[in-house]
Amino acid sequence: MRHTTSIITSLITFTIVVSLTPLPCLAGIQGDVELLKTVALQHKANFESILTWKGEAFEERTSTIGDWFDSMRKNKCTFAYDQLQDAVRWNKDPQESRTTNHGEPQNVIHANYNSAMFKDQSYYEYSGYEQPDDKNKVVHHLVIAEPKMAKGMQGHGLDPRYLFADPAGASIHGKLMFLYNNANDERASGWSVKREGDLVTLQISPDETRTAKQVYDLSAGGNLVEHYNKTPTAEITQSYTYEEKSGVWVIKSFKKTNISHRKNGDVHKTNRTINWSNSVVNVPFEEDEFTVEKLGVKQGDLISDHKLGMGYKYGGLLRDSEILDVLDTDDMFKEVSVPENDSISEEPNEVDTVAKKEDANEADTVTDRLMLQTSETNVTRMYIYVIVVAIVIGLAGIAYKLKRRFRKEQDQCLDN
Repeated sequence: MRHTTSIITSLITFTIVVSLTPLPCLAGIQGDVELLKTVALQHKANFESILTWKGEAFEERTSTIGDWFDSMRKNKCTFAYDQLQDAVRWNKDPQESRTTNHGEPQNVIHANYNSAMFKDQSYYEYSGYEQPDDKNKVVHHLVIAEPKMAKGMQGHGLDPRYLFADPAGASIHGKLMFLYNNANDERASGWSVKREGDLVTLQISPDETRTAKQVYDLSAGGNLVEHYNKTPTAEITQSYTYEEKSGVWVIKSFKKTNISHRKNGDVHKTNRTINWSNSVVNVPFEEDEFTVEKLGVKQGDLISDHKLGMGYKYGGLLRDSEILDVLDTDDMFKEVSVPENDSISEEPNEVDTVAKKEDANEADTVTDRLMLQTSETNVTRMYIYVIVVAIVIGLAGIAYKLKRRFRKEQDQCLDN
């Protein structure tokens, strides 16, 4: 159900340029429809052959609005991806940044370090921020949440897998096969597919002011090499290049330009360029490749665990002399300034947030590394806190089991 919804969402995004006025053309997709299936299968085979992938990337992002706003950021990144573990990690090290507003340099607080990781159905986001009252003080903060809270390539994300997907975020294979299976539907009128050499172009152009086009390269794993979308108020262009490593095609470069016209007449233009280097494909990783230590997490760093619904400090492996204490962390977070906005986004003032989630399932996936640390030494308080934690975890477990049971019964009702 979710997969179908994702495909439909992608198609709606890609076909937003379609006019409501009926087009004077034949029903269904025009051209060699079999090309859709050919590209879909080749793209899927190539992507599924990337069992492991690691390398480096250099990113540059710019944003201008009229003649009064100008910003630029450069970042260096390392990444690792393991398909079998369904795990990915990237560490981004900002190199240079500036922001000018009406000719005045802006003292914007950006994270001096960003990293993130998907592992065991959890999303980890780690950042370091200078404090406004003390430029020499940097507070590092780890957020643990559900994977769906991540934003792929948005904000400060740099998940390399995202660039093998449709620009709307859906599976390329799923989208093309959906079109292939519904090629004769009258609602697909206006679409066309054609081949020139190794390039396959899927396009819809209801009039001269609106065009949507995607180009795939059969000589580069069936991957997307161009995406273009034009409307009366905006124009988006994305281009991709690839390189062959160990018989598999992986991203070599990516460039996106977004030009939009605002109501006040200002033109907002953003550019994002990423170049990959030193890619290594299908070589086994070390056992510690996907750990919070690889993210850069250190002793005493703050942790906001939205899966468990609590905050604490990172203390590594728990020692006998350490005491569990989850009741004194509220004051700890009051002293920390962590800006919500830390990126040059598609629109100014876009805020990346990680919302609290109520699920407490699979808590054991982080307890081997992330332990609660304390400053209390009173033995009586220790036992009280341990009992409180046990009760909270017990109640959370019961709630989770009831929720699973309710969903199971609901699914059974739907099946019947």
